[in-house]
Amino acid sequence: MQAVTHFNSTPKASIVAIVATSSTMGLQQWAMERVVEKSTGW
Repeated sequence: MQAVTHFNSTPKASIVAIVATSSTMGLQQWAMERVVEKSTGW
């Protein structure tokens, strides 16, 4: 049972980590685009 519980909890943790990472990356990319827009005037 321990192995099954561990197996079930690990993917969920990785999914949360992936989502958190990708949303942070998206936020940084969005911020960079806004900065570029302001500095170039596009």
